[in-house]
Amino acid sequence: MTNQANSEEITAIKQRLNDQIKEAGLSMRAASLASNKGPGYVQALMKTGSEPTIGAILDICKSNSLNSVFVIFGIEMSPETLRLVELMEQNPEKRDSLLALLGN
Repeated sequence: MTNQANSEEITAIKQRLNDQIKEAGLSMRAASLASNKGPGYVQALMKTGSEPTIGAILDICKSNSLNSVFVIFGIEMSPETLRLVELMEQNPEKRDSLLALLGN
């Protein structure tokens, strides 16, 4: 991936995170504190050219009940589907059984 493409994707991730925070009715300060970061962490993340780690994004999403799949990949997923994906990742045997049941 080129630096420009990487920069564009980081910008898109930050925008989706910002949108999710607003849709949840949270302030950036509240989102920061809920994820055990300093009070200005999310705001600094949005305002600077820094590249957040996936772990930091996941922490913010999980701590604030935000859709991490949407924030990182831009794919809309219902809470129920997201829960199924999480459960399948935790138990590969059940995932394989479900795929067999679905004919895949």
